[in-house]
Amino acid sequence: PNSPHTIDVSQFSHRDIHENDSVSLVKGGQRWYGELFDIELERSFSFPISNIVSNSMVQVQLSMASNKRSSDLASLDIDVNGNLVSSFNFNSSGEDFSRINHLFDFSSSSSTINMKLSVSRSNPSTLSYLDRILINARRSLVFNGNQLQFRDLMSVAPNQIARYTIQNLPSNAMVWDVTSLHSPELITGDFQNNSFSFIQYADTIREFVAFNGSSFSEPTFSGVI
Repeated sequence: PNSPHTIDVSQFSHRDIHENDSVSLVKGGQRWYGELFDIELERSFSFPISNIVSNSMVQVQLSMASNKRSSDLASLDIDVNGNLVSSFNFNSSGEDFSRINHLFDFSSSSSTINMKLSVSRSNPSTLSYLDRILINARRSLVFNGNQLQFRDLMSVAPNQIARYTIQNLPSNAMVWDVTSLHSPELITGDFQNNSFSFIQYADTIREFVAFNGSSFSEPTFSGVI
């Protein structure tokens, strides 16, 4: 961009997801589920979030399905790092399963989100399945490890031009704009005091990835589809 920047960006929008597609509740279709809450009514999940912005809000979307009948009771408690942060009652279903999407948020300064899901039920025939846990949080733009992928939803605005500053980036590192997967763009910028700054348009969501210049991720064979 030839114009001066209109916003400084030193944080980014972190996204993580847990989704284990292993069970089809209707023996077909596109919607698959993962962990079953039956014999085990408690399950724990861990989400590392390095350099989380202190006391920032973490937003969670939790999707599940249950075959709870209208005459029964079934609920879910959600604990994060030992504290109850949310709960809900499952919807009643007919002959099949009823799906629920539950949104909640909480403040956190911890670099690890330890989440425990606990199902309570009045009827042992009530089954509950987890679809996915989607987490959105704010992280400081600090480079650790071999690679950092980042984007910032909060800085997007019409005619916006952002100056991004990445702390702790090695001098031999590279930053690419990968918004268009078929035409990635190598970013040029300035290194100063162990940080790297560059200017880019922010009128739409842009995706970036930074490499340390020596170690690169490689695809591995998973299986036949």
